[in-house]
Amino acid sequence: MNKDLNKKNLDFFPSGYGSNKELLSALNETSRILCEWFSVSNQIDPLPIDSKFKFSSPAEEGTDFERLVNEINNLVYSSFNPTNPGSLAHLDPPPLSLSIIGDLIAAGLNNNLLANELSPSISILEKEMCEWFALKLGFTNNPGGIAASGGTLNNLNALVSARHFLGHESDPDAAFVI
Repeated sequence: MNKDLNKKNLDFFPSGYGSNKELLSALNETSRILCEWFSVSNQIDPLPIDSKFKFSSPAEEGTDFERLVNEINNLVYSSFNPTNPGSLAHLDPPPLSLSIIGDLIAAGLNNNLLANELSPSISILEKEMCEWFALKLGFTNNPGGIAASGGTLNNLNALVSARHFLGHESDPDAAFVI
């Protein structure tokens, strides 16, 4: 573990002033644990051996990083292992390396797509990615879409779009039977 973080507390929020040295060290240490886990994942069963993972609540004055690193390590090694060759990856496939980086950026920015003002660059990225994907699927006339997580939300969006396409958005008697 990074000696700079021994006996240190990790602040709750990144600082707008200074270097955020503790946060950088924490991210590096967490990344090291994950990368080591990935490196040996073919030797670790898909299901964790010890399913009695416990964590301790953070202190109100911040999180003791040494304790947090131990808990992160325990969490990682007590988790389902989708990268093992014996894993049946239907809903939880191995993560893409770029997805890991993308999740880090998304968590760090903490933007949302409710309004362009709340996520100007992410809104542009969503629009461009949806247009690119729609073109790849063969749509040619003003392709687009929205990024939505999960099948339920995507199915609801498809039903709303179909209702709109058919001109039934204001018809209270219009219904879809699935």
